[in-house]
Amino acid sequence: MFFPDPGLDLSGKTLHVRVKLLSGDLPGGVQFHTSSGPEFLYGSTWMNGSELIPNQWSSLELGLDALSGPPTDLSAAQPGFDPTVIVAIGVSLVASSEVDTPIAMAIDTVTD
Repeated sequence: MFFPDPGLDLSGKTLHVRVKLLSGDLPGGVQFHTSSGPEFLYGSTWMNGSELIPNQWSSLELGLDALSGPPTDLSAAQPGFDPTVIVAIGVSLVASSEVDTPIAMAIDTVTD
């Protein structure tokens, strides 16, 4: 989802989303991401596909202020990322290898 200029001030917020693997196998993972400012500077967190239990909700959290600091094993942002001007929030499925069968996922509402 995209937000018009000047974006949203989400400083101090932790965003939450739930995802559910309905069918298939995801050899990669789920990326919960946001972009800031007119440059769309990217910040994200990650969940490995192997952590998804079929037909059960899994939660991802994205602490926006933490993205302004050093990267961790599961989250990072481009230099200059600014949580006071969020212009986009999204969820992406990332396959690390070729997928032979269709993957079906459900994505629940993003909340703070």
